[in-house]
Amino acid sequence: SGDYALQLNGNPTVASTAAKTLTGLTVGATYRVSAFISVSARTAAQLFVREVGGSDLSAVTVYDQTAYVKRELVFTATASEMEVGFTVPAGTNEFRYAILDELQVIRVEETNVGTAAIVTAAGTDGKYTGTVQISVNAHTDKEAYLKLTFANPVGKVVNASLQVAGKA
Repeated sequence: SGDYALQLNGNPTVASTAAKTLTGLTVGATYRVSAFISVSARTAAQLFVREVGGSDLSAVTVYDQTAYVKRELVFTATASEMEVGFTVPAGTNEFRYAILDELQVIRVEETNVGTAAIVTAAGTDGKYTGTVQISVNAHTDKEAYLKLTFANPVGKVVNASLQVAGKA
């Protein structure tokens, strides 16, 4: 909404990317980036955060979503200056585009409102397959999020679904 939005057009040979440097971040603090994103049919786009000039990034991807959809990305600042950006990967041989609107970055205040424990897990040698059930006991009338930290020594993509109160 408002007067302006960012549109990136696809390119067959190079990624189309726009990025903005965030300054004044507190190293170790948690932030949330959110935006409304729309992409043309069969098009992928990423909302990302990375260290300035870095190649490692945290990102959320939107694919084949012609209506605006809100996406959020929670990250921990690893530097006082980081980049937030939007990209359409290379390889687009026909006209494709992605639009970013209402970009927001806010600091998330972390307050322990409860506990979490792994109730059941299927796996051996510290590798989980199947279902991992986590029980959360939190008492708050405000927004809460569960922060999971895990080791991924082989750099593989984690494919996971999340259910809250039995709903995906």
